[in-house]
Amino acid sequence: MRPSTGKILFMALAVLAALLAWLWWSDAVFDYKCERAGGIWDADARVCRIPVNPDQGSHVSRWV
Repeated sequence: MRPSTGKILFMALAVLAALLAWLWWSDAVFDYKCERAGGIWDADARVCRIPVNPDQGSHVSRWV
């Protein structure tokens, strides 16, 4: 017996939803992007902490 197209689409949607839920819960994407930027992922605060050199400063450009 051949599975119907509706069942296949439903299963594909369920797998995609589970994958997205896991990615959001695990912070895997955020952790990866933070590491690539040279930072440390703080999972409790859900913040990427990137150290800044004093030489780089915090220049703020202002329109006069």
